[in-house]
Amino acid sequence: MFTFLKPRSSTQFINNCFRKRILQQFMQDVYLLILSTVLFIQVFPGINMK
Repeated sequence: MFTFLKPRSSTQFINNCFRKRILQQFMQDVYLLILSTVLFIQVFPGINMK
């Protein structure tokens, strides 16, 4: 039972690290997207006025 449990817990640990990494990357992507959208909205009216 213990030998069956040990690989499972290590796999869970790897999954948790992997998920955390994906979440971090996702948050970074969302932040960049929002930032570029804000910049686009600020710049676009200037292009539109010309």
